[in-house]
Amino acid sequence: MTVHRMILLLFLCVLSESKVFAADERETQASYSDALQSMKLQKYKEASRQLKAILQKDPKDKEALLLLGTVYYQNHSFRKARAYFERSDASALSSETAFAWGSVYFHFEDYKKAAQGYRYVVKSKAPFRSFSIYYLGVCYYKMGQWSRARRFFQSVDPGDLPQFMQNNRKAYLAEIRQKQDRLLANVLGSNPTQSLRQPSVVEQFEATLAKEKEREKDANLMSEEEFETPRIDIRIPDRLETPKGFVSSWRPSLQLMQESSSLDNFNLNQDSVTLVAHREAVETTMGYNQNSWNTYLRLQAGSQSYDATIQESQFFQLEQTTGIFASESDRRQKLDSSFGHLEVAGSSNLGQYFRLELSAGYLALLPRYDSKLMWGDASAQAQLSFTASEFEANLQLEAHMPFDQADNKSTQDFVVHTEAEKVLGDFRLGLTAFQWMTQDETYVSRDRYRYALLDPELRYRVGYLSELGGSGSLSYNWGESTLSLKGSATQRTSKDGKAIARLSRLDEIESVALGLTQVSFTAQFPLWDSFSLSGSGAVQQLTSYLYNDYDESGNLLKSYESDVQQSLFQIGISMPLTNWLTFSGRYHLTSQEYSGADVADKEFRRRNPDLTQASLLLLDVGQTF
Repeated sequence: MTVHRMILLLFLCVLSESKVFAADERETQASYSDALQSMKLQKYKEASRQLKAILQKDPKDKEALLLLGTVYYQNHSFRKARAYFERSDASALSSETAFAWGSVYFHFEDYKKAAQGYRYVVKSKAPFRSFSIYYLGVCYYKMGQWSRARRFFQSVDPGDLPQFMQNNRKAYLAEIRQKQDRLLANVLGSNPTQSLRQPSVVEQFEATLAKEKEREKDANLMSEEEFETPRIDIRIPDRLETPKGFVSSWRPSLQLMQESSSLDNFNLNQDSVTLVAHREAVETTMGYNQNSWNTYLRLQAGSQSYDATIQESQFFQLEQTTGIFASESDRRQKLDSSFGHLEVAGSSNLGQYFRLELSAGYLALLPRYDSKLMWGDASAQAQLSFTASEFEANLQLEAHMPFDQADNKSTQDFVVHTEAEKVLGDFRLGLTAFQWMTQDETYVSRDRYRYALLDPELRYRVGYLSELGGSGSLSYNWGESTLSLKGSATQRTSKDGKAIARLSRLDEIESVALGLTQVSFTAQFPLWDSFSLSGSGAVQQLTSYLYNDYDESGNLLKSYESDVQQSLFQIGISMPLTNWLTFSGRYHLTSQEYSGADVADKEFRRRNPDLTQASLLLLDVGQTF
C-alpha cells in the first residue's frame, strides 16, 4: 500500500511539472513572438526587454539569444550582437536571424561564420536573398575560394543590387579572372614564376573603409536608454561601399617562392634548376572617388632577388667497360635588384552594364642597384567591360614600351585582348581572342630568372614579332566544384616566317614553337572553406620546334626541326591561412614525343627533354592598412 501511494504521488508530481513546463514553453513562445513583432516595428528597447526576460528563465535559449543579437545588429551595435551570437550557434538560425548573423560576422571579417548565415538565407529563400548571394561571393573571395566566389557573383542579378554592390561585383569578377588565370595558366606552358598575386583596387580601398569602421562608436558602450531613438534599419552590410572623397592606404608585402624543375633528356642528360626568389615591397595608394568616377595613384617600391642553382649531368658509357658513367657540373646564378612602380588609373561606370578603366604606369628595375643596368616597362591600358546577370564581355587595349639600358635597346608592343562569357544555368561558355605585336624582333630577353615574381606583362622574349591566338571553354558547376574543358590555339610569326631556335637548353620548348594547339581539362575542388585543390590534364601539339646544335666555339653544326606532341598533368593547392597569409603549391609533369627526320640523333636527344617535372611553392604575406 505504501509503495502504491509513493508511485501515485510521483506520477502527480511529474504531471504537475509537465503542465508547468508546457505553460512556461507557451509563455516563452508568446514572449518570443512579441519580441519579434517589436523588433519588426523598430521598438528595440521593448524587444530587448522581452528577450532578456526569456533569457533570465533560460540563459541558454538559442533562439532568444540569436534574436537579441539581431536586435542589437539592427541598432548598429555589432560587438554586442556578436556577444549574443557567440552564446548560440548556427544550428538555431531562422529566416529572421540568419542575415544578421552573416552580416555581423562579415563586419568582423570572420568570413567562414558569415557564410553560414548567408547560406541559410539563400537555401531557405529568406528576405535579402540577392544580397546574401552577393556577400557569399565576397566571403569566398576573401577565403581564396575564387571558383565559388565567381559562381555566386554570376548567379545574382545586378538589377537586384544597389549601385555600390553592382560596381564592386564588376571589380571582384575582374580580379577573380586575373587570379584564376595566374593560378591555372601553367597548363599552357607559360612562365610559372609569373604567378604573383597582386593586391586589387577593391582590397586597397577596403583598408580605408576599415579605418572608418574603427572610428564608429563602440557598441559595447550602448546603454538600454539608447534604444529609445531607433536608428536606421541597416539590413545591408555597408562596409564594402566605396567611400566618397579622398581615400588612402598602404600595404607591406612579402613573397617567397621556390621552384624546382628537372629535364630528363632520354637518359642521356639531365638538367635541373632550383630557383629561390623573394620580393619585398611597400605600396601606397591614394585615390579620390565620386559617384560615377574613381581615380587613384599607386606608388610601390622594394627589392626583388633570386638565387638559381643549375646542375647539368651527362651520362655516357666508355668503350670496353660496363656500367654508366656520369659527369656533373654545377653553377650558380643570382641577382639582387631594387624596383619602383608608379601607376595612375581611373574607372567609371557607364550606366548599369558598362565600365571603363584607364591606366598608365612605369616600372623600373635596377639590377645590383645600378641605374646603368635599369630595365622595365612603360605602359598604358584601356578596358571596356560589359556585365549583365548571365553575360560578361570585355575589350582590353594595351601599349607597352619595354626597355633595357644594359643592351641599349627598347621596343614598342601592342596588345588587343577580348573575351566573352555566357552563363547557361550551371554551365559557362567562354571565348577569348588576343593579338600581341612588337616592333623589334632583336629585343630578346637576356635572363629568364629575373622575371620571377614579376607581372606577366614583362614577357620573356625569344625573337618573335607577333602572336595571334584564341580559346573556347565550357565549364560546369558541379556542386561546389568546377569542371572545365578548354581548347586553344596560338600562332607566332617571325621576320623570315620561320621558327626561332630555343635560347637556352633550360627553356620550355613550347616557348619557341611556331604554333601551339591544346585541349585541356581542369577540375577545381574546394575541400574546406579555406582550402582548394585543382587538377589539370592536357594534350598539346607544337608545330615547327627548332633546335640548333653548336660546337664549343659557337659554330652551328646542325639544325633540327620537329613537331612535338606533349602530354601535360598538373595538380595544385591553394590555402589562404589568414586574411594576410596565403600558401599555394603546384606540381607539373610534361612528356614530349618528337617527330622529325633527325630526332633520333644522339646529339638531339641529349639536348632536348622527353620528360619535364616542375614543382612550385609560393608564400604570399601582405596586409592592407
